[in-house]
Amino acid sequence: MSEFIPLHANSSESKPCQLHPQSMCPAFGALRVLTRIEGSHPVMATDTGCLYGLTFVTHFYGARKSILAPQLGTAELMAGKVVEGTLAAVDVAAREPGCQLIPVVSLCVAETAGLPEEMLPKQVGDAEVVLVRVPAYAIHSHPEAKDVALAALLRRLGDTKSPKQQKTVAILGEVFPADPLAIDGLLRRMGVEQTVTLPGRSIVDFRTAGHVGAVAPLHPFYKETSALFRSWNIPVVGGAPVGISGTYAWLKSIGQLLDLDPKLVNEVAEEERARAQSIVDSQPISGRIFVTGYEGPVIAYARMLVEEGAEKTYIS
Repeated sequence: MSEFIPLHANSSESKPCQLHPQSMCPAFGALRVLTRIEGSHPVMATDTGCLYGLTFVTHFYGARKSILAPQLGTAELMAGKVVEGTLAAVDVAAREPGCQLIPVVSLCVAETAGLPEEMLPKQVGDAEVVLVRVPAYAIHSHPEAKDVALAALLRRLGDTKSPKQQKTVAILGEVFPADPLAIDGLLRRMGVEQTVTLPGRSIVDFRTAGHVGAVAPLHPFYKETSALFRSWNIPVVGGAPVGISGTYAWLKSIGQLLDLDPKLVNEVAEEERARAQSIVDSQPISGRIFVTGYEGPVIAYARMLVEEGAEKTYIS
């Protein structure tokens, strides 16, 4: 006798659907960094599905250049044409006007994740070729992907042979567009001669980062990049210029690491602490606030909210 399989489970036996928070492929974080660099023409080694999705969302967020890629469908992947196709795409990218950098982005598709770096050229024409591995199974967030991309570029482009610019600071991490100018103006009051913002638009900034006096990560996710600076014997500033105590401690740390005039540093730090305190006193906050985001600075913002009197119960 045949058995009938019911199309719907018994409602009394059904369990609630267990959903887990998901976001888009973290490689998008790396592509945001790579597409914004002037003279950079990224090449992506992946399958058609990943290429379509990441290209779409990258252009949605303001990329103004093409992302080149070999056509890697099932037939090409099975035939082992990944390296040949990637090399052909690199040659096309090198012919783009003003091309100075070709990041080759390798994703987590099994056939492309193991793309051999030694089979890629170091340079084609005037363009540096840099392999950036961002497999989603090993990198779980957008800020981490940015960290991986930034570290890969700095390993190749960072100029560690030039004399150290002792009074130059590299500001590490994406912030609002006006923030780097405000931070630069504040640090110059203490005696800092130049700030370099990473990730940035200029390849020159990546080269200069190799001989700065100190690096200040504004986000806690830049672990690989911070480790690279430490290997170059460049000190890393802890904390961030957020909130009352945080801004004060951050400015004092930079002054100490760069050996700036202690009296001038203390004067600027005290002024900023008093200014931040007056703002908090004039606009107190009360209530429970959830802080969520995907670029990285949420922890610093949460700390600031706590100083202003808010109850913080969730950060993501």
